[in-house]
Amino acid sequence: MWGEIMKFYKNYIKDHFATFTVSSIIWIVSLFIGMYVALTIDEDSAKDVDLYIQSIINAKNSYFLVLKNGFITNFQYTFLLCVSSSFLLFLPFSLMLIGFKGFAAGFTSSSIIRLYALKGVAATITGIVLPLCFSLPVLFIMFVSTLEFPICTFRLRNRISSGERWKMYFTNVAKMSVLFLLLSFITAIEAFLSPKFFKIIAG
Repeated sequence: MWGEIMKFYKNYIKDHFATFTVSSIIWIVSLFIGMYVALTIDEDSAKDVDLYIQSIINAKNSYFLVLKNGFITNFQYTFLLCVSSSFLLFLPFSLMLIGFKGFAAGFTSSSIIRLYALKGVAATITGIVLPLCFSLPVLFIMFVSTLEFPICTFRLRNRISSGERWKMYFTNVAKMSVLFLLLSFITAIEAFLSPKFFKIIAG
């Protein structure tokens, strides 16, 4: 099974290499910017991350809290990607959305390490980096779709009918919906594990 998944992803990268490369560069640069900002802002601002972690640790139903927050965030993010992929004019906004994900990962990770030192490193690796290993492949397919769809429809604007254009749009929405469900499944696993790993900090 894993072999088939890896084969699919390798072929996907090969078929969409240029867009995948652009998405990767934006995400990685934004990741480092997020890390830099977290290490240079005042400590009070960094404690916003601490407040969120403490709310998870102290919540009676921490699993459902993380699951709810993750589901809402994923839905909002997928919705914005669908909207931004509708028109070529929104392409800069799509690039900003990709950058936002990288920035958030870098900022959160560095803030936890800054606040909790070695315990923060352990919690970051297990609670953030490991889940990203599963969610990033899904996110990058979403990124590629978001960037390629408006370019494709723009190139075909004079060669397809309005009905065909709407069919392409709904196909893209359906694809993003499936990816959203995959992301939600990964979030459900993350919601189960994250509170346990964040309690490493409190321990």
